[in-house]
Formats: sequence, C-alpha cells, structure tokens
Amino acid sequence: GPGLCEVLREEATTADATCHTKVPGLSVMPAGKWTLTARQALVGDRWGLVRRQLERQFDFVVLDSAPLLLATDSLLLARGADGVV
Repeated sequence: GPGLCEVLREEATTADATCHTKVPGLSVMPAGKWTLTARQALVGDRWGLVRRQLERQFDFVVLDSAPLLLATDSLLLARGADGVV
C-alpha cells in the first residue's frame, strides 16, 4: 500500500497511508516507494505540511530512518524534529 513517499508526492493522504496495528493506539506508516520526487518534497515545504498534519492526528510521531550522517534523506526528515537519536 501507499506510504510516506506517496503522501509526499500527494498520491495518497496520511489516512490512506496509515496502517492500524493490533497494538491499541499504535499506527504505522510505511516508507512507500522512494523516488526523486519524494526527496524533492523533503527539501520543499511538503514534508513540513505532512509532519504538522501527523502531529495534529497523533500524540507522538516517531520516525525510523537510515543513519543520520549517512543519508541526506534522514537529515531532511530531521529538520524540525524535537530530537534525534
């Protein structure tokens, strides 16, 4: 199904890309299919809009990404984050 990359490309909504789990109160959004357009959305304003939408829908938003210093996508995702481990 769709994931974050599809949401960034505006091919899906956050509701379409969010999967509910068997754990009460836990939802997951998979990465989706990466393309250069998704990376460009991270550089532009689209990621900020998606992040704010997720923050309104959920109590906590946790991102699992590649190691921060090894991938530029991770650095782009980390912009505006409350913390990075």
